[in-house]
Amino acid sequence: MGVALSFAIALSVLPSGCKRKTEQPPPAPPGAEVEKKEPSVAEPRPAPPEERTAPSAPAPTPEPVERPAEPTVVTPAEVSPAAVSAEAPTKEDAARLAAVVKDLEEKWSKTHSVSARVITELFSARNPIGEGLTRGVAEFFYRRDGDKLLIRRDSKYTITMSRDGQEVDRKEYTELTVCDGMHTYGLTAGLDAPRAYKSNPPKSAWHDGRSVYLAMTSEDNVTLLEDAEFDGEPVFVMEGKPRGESFRMKQVIYFSKNTGAARKAEYFDWSGRITSRMVMEDVKINPEIPLERFRFEAPDGVPIKDLTRPPG
Repeated sequence: MGVALSFAIALSVLPSGCKRKTEQPPPAPPGAEVEKKEPSVAEPRPAPPEERTAPSAPAPTPEPVERPAEPTVVTPAEVSPAAVSAEAPTKEDAARLAAVVKDLEEKWSKTHSVSARVITELFSARNPIGEGLTRGVAEFFYRRDGDKLLIRRDSKYTITMSRDGQEVDRKEYTELTVCDGMHTYGLTAGLDAPRAYKSNPPKSAWHDGRSVYLAMTSEDNVTLLEDAEFDGEPVFVMEGKPRGESFRMKQVIYFSKNTGAARKAEYFDWSGRITSRMVMEDVKINPEIPLERFRFEAPDGVPIKDLTRPPG
């Protein structure tokens, strides 16, 4: 479940069609010696100051809010790269991308449950305050029960602020997210009093391979890069670049050739700086996961805030 701007410096110019009137010196009297002057050279205009970016504030305190809507799960035909304006320079590359997606789709169609350890990292830009890092480690479980998505994610987050290589601040909190097929429940604790909420169920399973691919193609043009290896496993590598305006320059995702799982995802801003990363470890495909794991109970004394919305 992956975090770049272009700037322009405006220069003042005269309105179009208007010319500034230049005063001419009076003509010299007849026979007078005219002093010759070297042509005047306008002093170079000082270069505009380098653009300065206001220091970003430290990472805000997380609030238990409803997660954004997930990409809609579609049929294999709709997942086809034919619906994506892939930036493939040749027909051969486009055909190779189509073949890879077909191969992955076959693996995704056979995936009914997943368990994994999901590591997420969110990097803040360097500024006078320091450098921020939010790192999460989650135990992730997913299975299908008929047409229902069952999801559980137990996460522990650490927010650190460093300056000159030294850690100057640290906060930790936990977050539990459970989808029982009817609703999504969340519980956040550690920063202040525990808070719980209930919201609509997601439309995709967040970290499974198909969901990651659909999220990628919903916003980006996709190009297939050279095959690689990640954590000792052969992977397909896809690069996505936004079709419209975006703070993000690109994302690069590594899909397992063996299982179709999205093993790694990285996101870059327009300076080429990595802004966030997601890595899946200890991935198991089609493990037995009991239904009891997808039940949610709030701690005693913690009310559940209802954030559900009418369908549609």
